[in-house]
Amino acid sequence: MAVCLSPEEERQLGATPGVMPEDCVPYLPSCSGRRVRGATIESVKNGAERLGLKITLSVLEDLGDGHELAVFNNWGRTVVYASPAYCTMIDKPDMATAIRYMNVTIGANAAIRSSVAGFLKLLLVGGEVVPVMMRTVIYHTDRHADLVCVWFFPVVLYGSADGGAVEPSSTADGTEPSSGSGTAARPPPRLGFFMYTDPESAATRRHEFMVRDHMGLKYTPHPVTMVDDQGFIMTQNPASTCALGVHGYEARLAGSTRFNYLTQLFLGDPGAEADMRATTAMGRSWSRRLRVSDSPVLRKWLELRDDEERWHDVQISRMRDPIHMNSSYIIAETDVTAIVQAQQQIEHMQRQQEALLRQILPQQVIDVMLATDDAAVSSEEAASRSSSRLDRYGTYDRLLSEGSFVLSSQPSGVRVSTAEPTAAAGALAGSLSADATPFQTPNASSSGAQIGGELAAAAAAALPAALSKRRPTLERSMDSRRPSSSMRAFDTTPDATTVSGATAAATTTAAVVDHSAGGMMLVTLPDGTVKQLDVHSEDPSEADSTIQLSRRDVMSLATWHESVTILFADIKGFTTMSQQLHPARVMLFLDTLYNAFDMLLDECGCYKVETIGDCYMVCGGLFARPGPNGEMRLGGVDPHHAPKVLRFAKQMADVASRLRTPLGDPVEMRIGLHSGPCMSGVVGRRMPRFCLFGDTINTASRMESTGLPGRIHVSEATHSLLPDEPWEVRGEGIEVKGKGRMQTYLWGGDMALQCHKARDRVISKIAGVKPEPGDAAACSAPCTRPF
Repeated sequence: MAVCLSPEEERQLGATPGVMPEDCVPYLPSCSGRRVRGATIESVKNGAERLGLKITLSVLEDLGDGHELAVFNNWGRTVVYASPAYCTMIDKPDMATAIRYMNVTIGANAAIRSSVAGFLKLLLVGGEVVPVMMRTVIYHTDRHADLVCVWFFPVVLYGSADGGAVEPSSTADGTEPSSGSGTAARPPPRLGFFMYTDPESAATRRHEFMVRDHMGLKYTPHPVTMVDDQGFIMTQNPASTCALGVHGYEARLAGSTRFNYLTQLFLGDPGAEADMRATTAMGRSWSRRLRVSDSPVLRKWLELRDDEERWHDVQISRMRDPIHMNSSYIIAETDVTAIVQAQQQIEHMQRQQEALLRQILPQQVIDVMLATDDAAVSSEEAASRSSSRLDRYGTYDRLLSEGSFVLSSQPSGVRVSTAEPTAAAGALAGSLSADATPFQTPNASSSGAQIGGELAAAAAAALPAALSKRRPTLERSMDSRRPSSSMRAFDTTPDATTVSGATAAATTTAAVVDHSAGGMMLVTLPDGTVKQLDVHSEDPSEADSTIQLSRRDVMSLATWHESVTILFADIKGFTTMSQQLHPARVMLFLDTLYNAFDMLLDECGCYKVETIGDCYMVCGGLFARPGPNGEMRLGGVDPHHAPKVLRFAKQMADVASRLRTPLGDPVEMRIGLHSGPCMSGVVGRRMPRFCLFGDTINTASRMESTGLPGRIHVSEATHSLLPDEPWEVRGEGIEVKGKGRMQTYLWGGDMALQCHKARDRVISKIAGVKPEPGDAAACSAPCTRPF
């Protein structure tokens, strides 16, 4: 080209003629050595003015993050020269005005910005330093427009520029140029490009270009509609006319009925039109998903049924109409109704699954279990959650460093003490082999509320471990108002809990283990060696689990409850009934019964832990710690846990008295209550379960198994929390398996004198009977009469 340097001139500049220097594009090594012409500002200026070329020269620059003139990542163009013929073509008086106009245009015109971005991507991603041609429209001040062809020619710019050109930023060796030196240092070459406009060639092929553009729009499968600034349809492609009918006023006779398409399109989202106009006014495209079926006019033209919805992804760009020279909008639409309906169905299923999950596990347990796969939870938030649990409830590591604890049933106040590691581990190993009795339901069914050996010990230790940090003296009697069920450490003193012979033997074995590593369990491997597990030892194969809970996760989920009340209930004669009936009838009976009991939980403020067979387990006082949103979360102490559970027990018995078994026998519930401390947490990788651990659970189970049908049987601990209730002492006490003789009580109140609103509401609901109009208000609100 006449504006480029000759080979001899490039050699004088120290460059290989027609070859891109290596230091020209350090950000693009793949372009080094490519064939590309060189130029200077002087060569471009002289050639363009001599031949009257309509040409501009730009250089590529990294403009930085978020720059308004960046068109591809951080890269943009800096215009350094515009020829006089080009300034005349765009109706600008001089080069400075033309350059300002080009900078404004590239920021406000999405089509021009996209064209330049495409060329830069060809250079910077593909490394293709070749000329390309694009078509554009130039608008003139005399209200006419021209279709022109613009050629982009890559070029290497040598030297500096005057008057808006790129100034040298450093010398060839990377040092700052000296202002006092007689000879200015030569700046490094830079990659740039010409934009050469050729109106003549465009004029000869204008008809071909228009036909091709028309055919491309015609065969676009999605509706494309052009509307004027007011929103009336000007022209449509065939897909748009098929969907809406022919409404373009250029395709119909004057005076034909028209409707405002923008108004109808945004009828379901009125504020979106203003947002669209503001966005497109800045040269940006606007997009949103709209429910177009909200418009009665569009429903008619789209031929929708009364119950049918229609969703469109709508993209709108603003343009200048080359015929009328006013603003208009191009609207491209895609029917996404099937996608939206599928998403709605998925969201509905997810809500159902979440609701079901909340019925199985507490919400904060769900949050922790799903946090590892939840990208929305930040690392800081996750760390805060973990830190909160570790600080409040303690971890296994801390337990091992401060002593091992287990639950005992001594009537005295809680006494906190620590033991030597070897003795504590020995007692602990003994509890695994001899002293730990697995919890059984009254029907000898295995329960998820088992005391899991050392896990129960770790659970019992959380509160004393926290207290020991606050109190210098490790051994101190606590408040006498605490429940009689207490917590005590194993130690080597004579008054400590008796250790059986099996425990003593286990102590000898465990004494050789280094407990400073935080051992949790001894495992005999297939080769006969003994390995000590701890919180950190994990099998990598366990990572395949859908919900991945490490042992440390299990301990971080563990929550200490200082005082709660546990209820167990089972059905008199359930075993005999199960032998006489088909299992399906038994299942249906239990489902109806449990549904009735479940309706009482929220009103009484109790939490259903689990059901196994005919055994129904409830706990009061688990959720007593205020959460960030005002909801009650696991932890804390609820001073009313015992009255709440007793109220539930009364209503349970009252509801059961109105039901009959499939054999026609009255339903009589054996109900047992006990109060004391426990630990809650989640165990298991498959079907993880929220369980309670501690001696309190065992004792509550014994209260149920030794109770009487149709009566509420409580321990001394629960009795002491409810002194104003009518109690009947059970003689001199009863023998309780694993506990010895215990003083217990039966509730002696008259059920007929209690408020029966809750019972009647539950019975009516499970029977499918609507309450009488006069009783609706009374039955819809919780009963306020004391039970």
